[in-house]
Amino acid sequence: MISLLFVISVGLSLLPGLIVSGVMYERETNLKHMQIISGMNLCSYWIVNLLFDILKMEVPMILCCVLLYYFKMNDYFSAMFIFVAYPVGVVPFTHATSFLFQTEWSA
Repeated sequence: MISLLFVISVGLSLLPGLIVSGVMYERETNLKHMQIISGMNLCSYWIVNLLFDILKMEVPMILCCVLLYYFKMNDYFSAMFIFVAYPVGVVPFTHATSFLFQTEWSA
């Protein structure tokens, strides 16, 4: 039973790489700069990016919770809360640490 959570956590550890690749692609192609020149507010840019990335990560998390419930894994109810709360902590951390890298491939 513990191995199931281990397999799920290894699979979900790839999601921050997806998030950071999108942030780094925007930085390398200067998409944020183009949007700011076009008149977009910088605060709204970051809020929308964070919210969209959190929602993008919530879909697999909720799917994992549904599958755990569907397969009658009753002893994993505490893990379900962690699955749902995981994107709220990981996405801002991923955005903040993306400033340490220069290219998408190094991140």
